[in-house]
This record gives sequence, C-alpha cells and structure tokens, in this order.
Amino acid sequence: MSAILSFTTDLLLPFLVVITVLVFVHELGHYLVARWNGVKIEAFSVGMGPEIFGFNDRHATRWKFCIFPIGGYVKMFGDADPFSRPAKETAVESSSPVAQQATQTAQGQAAAQATQATPQVARVAEAQHTTQHATQHATQQGQELNKTQSWAGGTLRTMSDEERSLSFHHKRVGQRFAIVLAGPMANFIFTIAVLFGMLLFIGQAMTPPVIGEVVPDSPAQAAGLQAGDRILSVDGTPVERFQDLQRIVQITLDREMLFVIERNGNQLSVPLVPAFVEVEDITGRTIRTPRIGIAASGTEFVKLSIPAAAVGSVQETWEIGMLTLRAVGQIITGRRGTEELGGPIRIAELSGKMAEGGAPSLLWFMAVLSLNLGLINLFPIPVLDGGHLVFYSYEWLRGKPMPIKAQEIGYRIGLALILALFVFVFWNDLSHYWAG
Repeated sequence: MSAILSFTTDLLLPFLVVITVLVFVHELGHYLVARWNGVKIEAFSVGMGPEIFGFNDRHATRWKFCIFPIGGYVKMFGDADPFSRPAKETAVESSSPVAQQATQTAQGQAAAQATQATPQVARVAEAQHTTQHATQHATQQGQELNKTQSWAGGTLRTMSDEERSLSFHHKRVGQRFAIVLAGPMANFIFTIAVLFGMLLFIGQAMTPPVIGEVVPDSPAQAAGLQAGDRILSVDGTPVERFQDLQRIVQITLDREMLFVIERNGNQLSVPLVPAFVEVEDITGRTIRTPRIGIAASGTEFVKLSIPAAAVGSVQETWEIGMLTLRAVGQIITGRRGTEELGGPIRIAELSGKMAEGGAPSLLWFMAVLSLNLGLINLFPIPVLDGGHLVFYSYEWLRGKPMPIKAQEIGYRIGLALILALFVFVFWNDLSHYWAG
C-alpha cells in the first residue's frame, strides 16, 4: 500500500501535472486563435481516448479530460479526425479550396466509383459528369451512409453558408496557418513567461567563469588549465557565466575547442578536446556525456529588473532552443547517442525528481519541456503542426491546395514516423528501467 502511495505522489502526480499543463497550454493556443478567426470549437480535450469527465460551455464546446495523458486536441468544426483533416460533404459546390479539389477528383472518377459502397459515393453522386443511373445509385448509397466513419460522428450532408463561415477548412489559408502555428507559439510564450518569473523573483545563476578545481587525469589537466584561470571565450564565443561553458561543451561533443583564458593578467589560447564519460543523471540512468574536467568556484543568484528579466527570458529561450535543435541534429547524424531520448516513463521520472527539488526546479523543467514540445510540433512531418504548415505554405505559394492524394500519403508516412518514434522511445524507457 505504501509503495502504491509513494508511486502516486512521487511519480504519477507530478507527471500528470506537467503533462496536463503543457498540453493545455499548447491546445489553448489553437483554441484562442481559432475563436478569434470565427471558427466553431466542438471539443477541447486534454488526453486521448475515452473521456473521464468534462463539461459543455455556453458556446457548446465540450471541455474534457481523457484517459490517456499523452496528448490532446482541439476539435474544430469541419475536422474529420484529430489530425484536422477535412470532413466529407455530399455537396460539391463548397467554397472550400479542399472541397473544390475533391470535386475535381470526383468528377473524373465518378462513373468508376458510383458502383462502390464507400463513404465517397455521396460526393460522387453530385458530380457533374455522372450518368443519371450513377447519380440515382450514389444518392441511395448516400442516404444509407447517413453517419460518417470519422471520429466526429457527423452526417454526410451539404454545409450551409452559415456553417461554412464557422468551419476551419473554409477559412483563408492565412487564417488556417495562424491557427495551427498558435499551438507551438503558446508553448514558446509559456517558456518565456516561466523564465521571466524565475529571473525576476528567484534570480539568475551567476557563476563567474573562473575555474575552482581541475579534475585529475582530465582533458583540462592535460591541456594545462589551472584553478583560478578565467575563461574568456570558447571558439570565439564569449563566456560570461560558467553555465555558458557547460552548454558549449554539451553541444560540441568530442571536437577540439579553443579556449581563451586569462591567467595572472595575461591572455592564453589553450586547445582542448572534451572526453566522453559515463555519469548518472538525476533519475539514476547511466548516460555518456562530454566533460572537460573542471568545477566552478561558486554560484550565487542575482534577481534581475523587469526589463533585464524580459530580455534574459527571451535570450535564454532562444539559446536552449538552438542547443536542443543542434542536439537533435547530432542524434540524427549519429554523432550523439540515443540514450538521451525518452518517452512518457522518462518524463514521469524527471517530473518526480524535479518535484523533489521544489517548485523552482519543477517550473524550470516544465519551461524546457514546453519549449521542446513547441519545437517538435514544428517539425515538417504530416500529422504534426509543422506538416500542416507545409501544406498551407504550398497552398499559399501555388494558389491551390496540395493534391488530396499527396496529403493522404503524407499523413500515412507522418503517422508511421510518429508511431515508430513513440515505440522507440518507449522501448528506450523500458530498457533503462529494466537495467536500473
């Protein structure tokens, strides 16, 4: 009983708090910008799968929590599934660019498709080049297929002009682009806001870039670095805090770096190559990470003014984001190991450990995780926000939507990639868990 209670309070509860907040923030971005652009919102879900509980607001939006806390979605009017693919209509006179393209496809294939009992027949029945027999046959089929097989459970019928004005897929391409982009942007804004509050009320860690200790038999000792040396720059990048040096080393891996140091009033250039060492992270997992073998001389926290905190939070967000993208690139090219990748179990472990360190540690973790969530969603993979943005950019440049067939292929490939990544990181989590 005590083990279950400990698991709930130390691991499960922090994880649910972190995931719920970050998913809510992301989906809230989509929701707000969609509402501002006149889109009707049918559901706002935190989590996936069967609903646990929820309520309807005065706009007839269903706000709900679902059983699997691994994501969420905003169901906009006109969506056919959680990936915001357009729902089918029986009518072909829709003003939607997507509907117009579907009409052209249906017109060319009507005679061949009219005898097939698929959800497409209702649209085929309205095509201008079908025979009278095909039209009658398809209409009968459409009446039988009153319910769609989509997640929305809607009906195959013609949208009215009023409904089109509320449909996401009938909005201008710029509006759809803004609605999709709003999710990742909400994550970035959340990160900046959290960091701003921490810099303002807790302070910024100010560790002078002065070496306090050199580890024996380390790359730093081999290069001739000494306690008391002040590090001025690394590969031309100024170092103002010890934290700056840590970030540079983490992303440089085992490539040679040029340190410019100050010793007894003189500037010296010292080449140095980090070495990979195996260390335990805060969850007890063994990871390989680059180290040079020096320790700081001391750390203090300095509270910043409002303007300085505002600038510092944006700068910190930018630096963490760039380091994250470089790390992802190194993993893809094989220069960095995959043991750092983690899924739900990893996030749960880190959430619990950060919660043990108090609210500041947990807030910092949420800020970094929110930033990562926003960046990942911008990857140009169909089913992610970035994939939708690629489709809308194509539509804006060409003046017409990407072909339906190409979009469908993209969705299938994107979904396969996401599922493969999820399986990989989940297996990675289990492997570390069993090994530990």
